[in-house]
Amino acid sequence: MKIILSTLIVVAVLSTAFYAVNFKSNVEAASNISQKLVNYNSTNTAISTISGNLYSYVSDDGNFAAWNSASHDVVTGDTSSGPVVYLRDLRSGDAAIASMGESGVVSSEAEFAVSRTGRYVAFSSRALDVVGDPDVSLRPGLHLYLRDMLLGTTRLVDQSAAGIPGNLPYGGQAIARSVSDDGRYVTFYTESTNLLTSSTGGGGFFFVKDMLTGAVINPTASNTGLNSNASTLGYVLSSCDGSFVVFGAAATNLTAQDNGNSNTYFVDLRTGYNITNLTHLANKGARPVSISCNGRYILLSSQSTNLTADTVSGVEIHLFLLDRMTGVYELVDKSSAGVVGTKNVYGYGSRRTVSDNGRVVFFANDANLISPASPYSLEVYVRDTESGTTEALPVDSAGIEKGLGTTTTTVTKSLSISSDGKSIVYNSVASGLIPGVGALGGMKVVLGRFN
Repeated sequence: MKIILSTLIVVAVLSTAFYAVNFKSNVEAASNISQKLVNYNSTNTAISTISGNLYSYVSDDGNFAAWNSASHDVVTGDTSSGPVVYLRDLRSGDAAIASMGESGVVSSEAEFAVSRTGRYVAFSSRALDVVGDPDVSLRPGLHLYLRDMLLGTTRLVDQSAAGIPGNLPYGGQAIARSVSDDGRYVTFYTESTNLLTSSTGGGGFFFVKDMLTGAVINPTASNTGLNSNASTLGYVLSSCDGSFVVFGAAATNLTAQDNGNSNTYFVDLRTGYNITNLTHLANKGARPVSISCNGRYILLSSQSTNLTADTVSGVEIHLFLLDRMTGVYELVDKSSAGVVGTKNVYGYGSRRTVSDNGRVVFFANDANLISPASPYSLEVYVRDTESGTTEALPVDSAGIEKGLGTTTTTVTKSLSISSDGKSIVYNSVASGLIPGVGALGGMKVVLGRFN
């Protein structure tokens, strides 16, 4: 990526957790990037251990990062038990607990979502006193809440338009997928069946909750309101303002173009409800991986061989970038020399991994897409679709690629990128990434800045 590093301004408290590098030793390690540890404790002397779910996030404006941890040493005076969600202002270095209710800090072990400016955080909790609603205690489970970090208020999300909390089954859950800029729309998954009268059958459902009107929208239906006759594949993803939704399903009753393959569907909620099958011409199934903040670009995974002119075997799962405005696809998982990856692409999460202009894509792969060849089996890559370069992360202060330090693919679910493509967040247990903290070990939430 041909990016020039600007002057680095370091806040004093962060001085041991920041470095800038301009690489010469490995031309295909990500060049001209500053990296910063996000999950440090309140005294900046140790890593705040990230919980086993490995969730982390960078806001779309690049100013905030969030993660969940059970170490309780990030904010002074935190005496809670269980993992909580922390939100750090990357400009000031200040951190705050996002998983808060009327009774104070509550545990939140599940995935969460952050709005573009970091004001709103959607989190899940099994606590029964988060909002003081007695009906929640009658329906215990992992319920979903929306925290306004500015006003300090918390509201229940997984409830019907009439205000009845979701009837989660024993051990059931409601999990956030995205929050709109203004906090009005929350896209989420739930196992409740009472949020819409049309929600029937077993398994789980995806909904969009309008926090202003209370309405609950089924984003995976046909234009006539018909429920999909196939399960949703992967995640339901939303643009930053909540106007656009994408999801995958092997349905045959949603559009006239349905073919029984797993397809990627695009829903426009601006003027009611309008659904389009984006991938009905693909000769193999295709499911969404991410959507850009503005909704123009869709990342999808597929074994299809007819989407681009690149030679793919039809066996491996590849990553494609679709420009909705032009209808053009581009293969993402290939080297700077144009060599196509020969391993499956990872990172099926609800995070943003493509910039608004479609230029920067963040993904993980087992394939070796750099030269000289990497010694690591699981890699994180940054693809610049304009220059055609593919570079590897993470790297140390000398510019040497370090890998993720693990072969556990769940770590790739935390990849995220800001809408301008200049800020990225990933998790790594590799040592030596950041001077002064490498010896501490543990899972690191790392922020990378490009310019």
